[in-house]
Amino acid sequence: MIFELLPSSLFYLLFATLTGASVGSFINVVVWRFPRNESIIAPSSHCPKCNVNLLWYENIPVFSWIFQKGRCIHCGAEISVKYLVVEITTSLLFLACCYANPVNFDNLSIVVLIAGWLYISILLSLAILDLDHFWLPSSICNFGIISGILFSGIIGFIQIDLSPFLLIFQHTLAAICGFLFFRLLAFVGYRIFSRPAIGDGDGFLSALLGSWLGIYGLAISLWLSIYLAGLFTISGMMLGKIKPGQVIPFGPFLAIAGMAVWIFGNDMWLNILLLNFIV
Repeated sequence: MIFELLPSSLFYLLFATLTGASVGSFINVVVWRFPRNESIIAPSSHCPKCNVNLLWYENIPVFSWIFQKGRCIHCGAEISVKYLVVEITTSLLFLACCYANPVNFDNLSIVVLIAGWLYISILLSLAILDLDHFWLPSSICNFGIISGILFSGIIGFIQIDLSPFLLIFQHTLAAICGFLFFRLLAFVGYRIFSRPAIGDGDGFLSALLGSWLGIYGLAISLWLSIYLAGLFTISGMMLGKIKPGQVIPFGPFLAIAGMAVWIFGNDMWLNILLLNFIV
């Protein structure tokens, strides 16, 4: 585990928590500006209502929102609680990566930890964009796919018991399989319903999961995402929150499943899957 590699586990857990909150703040920028075709680099952070640039103490992840009571100190405009939730969620996920058991990478190292942080950040950004805008940008998905394949090769070079070229091949094949699986579902769905039943972005997101998790991790993620989506839909319909025929984005379920498989590994989910079949 990471504690065997780092001199002060408490310090690095704190570092992971603070880094996660900071990255969460950046994710808030991405999911706000990307749909508006704005640069995620410039201009600097500002209030979208009064356009006043935020001072450094107004831009501290988590704390600024709490101390300002969720409002801009210049114009009093309300700041959505979603900003706070995203920063806290990212922080907790980064912390969870310190205990992760990612597929194919048995010996957790700094490189694997950083890879996990990048992977989590990409998935969380895509989940929010799909939830808010029914949109999974191909540019972010493609970046995630390439990153997953590259990191599989890098980690293969670092870990003596793994072949980098074999890992690259396996993860590339898994990415292709993930994309083709959703292309097939889209084709079948269109034949049955005479209209698009699955968004194009889901195929790219599935390919992203394959590039990071490999073929077995991808298969478990697909099963888990379908299970979660079904549970959510049935519960929502029973509570009257979801109407028959209502369109529900599938990307967030894929993203949650992909994070869960990275953090907890294959074995736990395989045991749960087998238990479901037995019961």
